[in-house]
Amino acid sequence: MFRSLRLPIVFSAAVLLVGLSPALRAQERKADDAQGETEEKAPKVTLGVGDPAPPLKVEKFLKGEPVKEFKPGHIYVVEFWATWCGPCIRSMPHLTELQKKFKDKVTFVGVNVSERPYDEKTLGKVEEFVKKNDEKMGYTVAYDGPDRHMDKAYMEAAGQDGIPTAFIVSGEAKIAHIGHPSAPDFEKALEQLVAGKFDMAAAVKADKERRAQEEALAKHSKRINELSDAADDLIEEGKLDEAFAKYDEITKLVPHLAPRVELRKFNVLMDREKYDQAYAVAEKLIAGPLKEDANTLNMIAWRIVDPEAKVAQRNVEVALKAAELGVKLTNEKEPAVLDTLARCYWLKGDKAKAIALQTRAVELTKDNKDMQESLQQTLDEYKKDAR
Repeated sequence: MFRSLRLPIVFSAAVLLVGLSPALRAQERKADDAQGETEEKAPKVTLGVGDPAPPLKVEKFLKGEPVKEFKPGHIYVVEFWATWCGPCIRSMPHLTELQKKFKDKVTFVGVNVSERPYDEKTLGKVEEFVKKNDEKMGYTVAYDGPDRHMDKAYMEAAGQDGIPTAFIVSGEAKIAHIGHPSAPDFEKALEQLVAGKFDMAAAVKADKERRAQEEALAKHSKRINELSDAADDLIEEGKLDEAFAKYDEITKLVPHLAPRVELRKFNVLMDREKYDQAYAVAEKLIAGPLKEDANTLNMIAWRIVDPEAKVAQRNVEVALKAAELGVKLTNEKEPAVLDTLARCYWLKGDKAKAIALQTRAVELTKDNKDMQESLQQTLDEYKKDAR
């Protein structure tokens, strides 16, 4: 099984500050070693959705026609990446597909940032990488360089600390969307812009709400850590009701964390083999708070069907609901999520369906040999046992 999108659910303010590994989360550039000793501060944001897009000022364009300005009526995607960033590399074929899909309506610009280190060899290293990955990178590519003009103007200004991150620039040269380039909401926003159906006012409102949530989380990070630690101690003592009361205090402090709090309860209940209660919590999460969070839905499903986990009562129907929704949200393009759904169907006894889904998952990993090998091994096991 491949479990890169099935990370253990860690519950602390430090992790929650970066979103508890939300769907297809960007790879972190900066180590977050804050443990709540002092109150956290949310990144100062000076660039948000609805604001004018900063001009494209890079050290050098490495591929494609240089973009000197944002042309009126044309849409742009400014995406930030680095040669060492695995998620960035995995996103490249998808960006290429989108560039082909939208052709002359959208211009994609991949801006290299955060190389390690910046010296006289860095530019050459990046140029060699772009040359080697020419087919994967079927769009314009630029090098920001050690001056970090683009990094500061976009990433830092928007409070973004992880890559890949993409900024969609509207035909009015305003920021329309900020997020991971492989997330469903990214492509949705792009399609709406191209079709002339994008609601900028709604996007601005949603962005402000997101920032407010981040500020609230930062403000209460110390207390969240204290409550979380206290709950963990109570869980070790077997006092689940008291532990869950501590978790509920977190929800009162920061209401938007409610889905994460309930998700933590689900995992605790699964660990303690209180399956009926656990599945009841999972059902509520799948039906409401997490219905658009593909990664977390995938984790719930895998927690239930993981063949390596000791689960005495597997509710495959609950796992199937979560996995199917996760596959739908990722447009059937995330191999790890397809792998989970395949496992659900395998456990239900629909071996043909499981093999078809697993085959699709393997096909999507041609650019990730390690992942492909793991998924192929599972596919081989399915085919052998289906004979």
